[in-house]
Order: sequence, then C-alpha cells, then structure tokens
Amino acid sequence: MRVTERVVGQAVILALNGKLVFKERKIYQQAINGAKAKSPKKIVLDFQGVTYMDSAGLGLLALTFEQGKVENIALCLLRPEGVVKRIIELTKLPQIIPMFETESEALHSSSQVLAHSR
Repeated sequence: MRVTERVVGQAVILALNGKLVFKERKIYQQAINGAKAKSPKKIVLDFQGVTYMDSAGLGLLALTFEQGKVENIALCLLRPEGVVKRIIELTKLPQIIPMFETESEALHSSSQVLAHSR
C-alpha cells in the first residue's frame, strides 16, 4: 500500500492506494501517526485507490476512529469504490464514520463529522 498526504486547512487528507489488509497495517499506522503529528482537526481517508480491504482493515479504521475521539480529531472516509464500498456499507461503518463522495463535502462537513466523533 502507498499513502500520500496533503494538508488542506486544518485537515489532513490521506490518499490510500492498494490493499488495506493486515500485512499493510504498519504503513497505514505510520501514515495516521504522521497526520496526527500535524495536529489536525480532521483526518480524511481517501479510499478511491483502495482495491481491497479485509477484516483487519476494518479494525484499523475502527481503532483510528476511537483514538481520534480521545484526541478530538474527526475522521471521515472519502470515495470508497467497488467491493471496498460494499464491504464498508455491509458492516454499517458509515453509521459510525461519516462517508462522503466528494472532497469538498468531506472538508466542509466539520459539524457533522465532529458530531459523529463525540
């Protein structure tokens, strides 16, 4: 998996590319820790490039969300597609972690995202 990072205002956008699976957990966690080091109010995980996710990937998302609540950092998902979107929807993850189709929605929805993370 590859992760690229962009800072937009008080948000960090992490574009994930590849598979979010147990084997890639260290790369994912390093990217999250790097984003948190910038003291963002929000981390946006751009899933457009994620081709597959297993149960460990779901667990990483849940853990990131829970840690974010403690650290007062909102988390949202952006543009999951195909089988990954189906997995996310089947597990009802969007009821916990907000999911958006456009970057603009993700960045400008701070009140909704923060409301979810409290």
